[in-house]
Amino acid sequence: FVQAESVPTLPLETSKDLKLTRGYQYEVMAQAEAVLLASGTVTLEAAIVGTPMVVAYRLNRWSFWLARRLVKVPFVSLANLVAGEEVAPEFLQDQACPENLAAALWRILKDEEQARKIKTRLARIRQRLGPPGAAWRAAELAARYLRRTPQAIAVT
Repeated sequence: FVQAESVPTLPLETSKDLKLTRGYQYEVMAQAEAVLLASGTVTLEAAIVGTPMVVAYRLNRWSFWLARRLVKVPFVSLANLVAGEEVAPEFLQDQACPENLAAALWRILKDEEQARKIKTRLARIRQRLGPPGAAWRAAELAARYLRRTPQAIAVT
């Protein structure tokens, strides 16, 4: 599945194996074996749904340089930050190339044991976030982490 909003120029009849959808984000994630996501709240949503993911993020060169100096965090995705470990592989800047992303997704899709381990770790994220209101608690966890890290500066 591909969210139509993500690639507005993608032709509707791209491939017989590719389904274009609008809306239904959580239903699509729940049905997917793995998803490729940009870093952001969607990674936490995928973690809550329990779908293994690969995270990609690119900024312009200067923004990335500045962000790395101002914000000192071990991960860029909320899912990994909440987990305190890399549950979803992250590919930043030049690492976020089609070959790396496809290889990471392929490993998840073809290695059932790896997919099972990832799903177990995603379940721990859900447990850690608890009942409804998870986004608020995730923001509080991130804020606590930033307060513990003297070099970290929250950028809004």
